[in-house]
Amino acid sequence: MKRIVAILGTALASRLEANDQPPEVERWGQSGTWRYITQMDRWFEVHDQTWLIRRAGKGFFPYLFYMQQFKGPLYLLKPDPIIPNARVLPVDTLSKQFFGDEQPYFTSSIAYMTALAIHEGVDEIRYFGVDMAHKMEYIHQRSGCEYFIGWARAAGIKVALPDSSPILKAVPYGVRRDTKVIQESILERNGNLDGEEKRLVEALIAARARMLEMRQANGSSRPTRTKRYKELKTEESHLEEKLINIRAKMNENEYWLAEEKGMHLTETLSPGSALVYAQGKRPEK
Repeated sequence: MKRIVAILGTALASRLEANDQPPEVERWGQSGTWRYITQMDRWFEVHDQTWLIRRAGKGFFPYLFYMQQFKGPLYLLKPDPIIPNARVLPVDTLSKQFFGDEQPYFTSSIAYMTALAIHEGVDEIRYFGVDMAHKMEYIHQRSGCEYFIGWARAAGIKVALPDSSPILKAVPYGVRRDTKVIQESILERNGNLDGEEKRLVEALIAARARMLEMRQANGSSRPTRTKRYKELKTEESHLEEKLINIRAKMNENEYWLAEEKGMHLTETLSPGSALVYAQGKRPEK
C-alpha cells in the first residue's frame, strides 16, 4: 500500500481539509494544528521553550501537556527533560543527505517535515494549511519549503497542494500575471485580519475597563499591587502586542494591494507612442 503523509499548517483556507483524509493518511502536525486536527500521527516542535512561552504565554502549558501525552513519534531539535517521550530530529542525517558539506537550508518546520518524509521514502506528500502567503512572516520560510517540494518531485514523490495555496503557483516569468486574483487574495486576508483586530480591540477595552473599575472601587488602597490587577496588566500588554502585529500585517497587505492595482495599465499605447514619450510628450488619445 502506498504511504501517504499529510503535512499540516495553520492557514485558514485549507487546514481543516486534513480531517477529511482517510485514516491511512498519516497526519504530521506542528504549531497550532493540535487544536483542530482530529487525528495526529506525528508531532514536530523545533522551537525552544523560551520562544514558545514568549509566543504562547499561558497557552504554553496546555500545549506542553499535549506534547507530554502524545502517543506517536514526537520530534524536537534537542532533548528536553520536560518532554521525555520526545525524540531528536535527525538533522545531521538530513543535512548530509540534502546539502552534503554545504550550509543546510531548513527555513521552517514544514521544511524539516518535508525533508524527513523524503528521507523515509514516502510515496506521496499532501499539504494542508500551508500557504506561507504573508511577506512579513514568511519571506524567509517559503523558499525553503519550495526547495524541498522540488526535491520530493525530483525523487518521484507525488506532491499535492490545495487549490487555495499560493505555493509553487506563478505564471512564467515575462508573462503578465492576473493581478485581479492576487488582489482578491489580499482582500480576503485583510478581511480575516480585520475580524481579528476587532476581537482584540474589544478584549483590550474590556481589560482596561476592569482595571479602571478596580482603581475606582479601591480608591487609595492601591489596587495596582493586587494579583488580579497585575494579571489584567499583563493581559493588556499581550493584547497590545498582538494588535501591533495585526495592524502591521494589515498595513503591509494594503501596500501590496496598492502595488497590484498600480500594475493595471491605464492606457494602451499605439505604435509610435514610444517615440512620442522619448521626446518628453504624452501621446494623443
